[in-house]
Amino acid sequence: KIAQGLVVHEPRQILELEEIKRDEEN
Repeated sequence: KIAQGLVVHEPRQILELEEIKRDEEN
């Protein structure tokens, strides 16, 4: 996934995006 590559540069932003996606799904 593209996220894996971004995690190395901006791990905090990715975590926030993942949390937002989970919130939207739920």
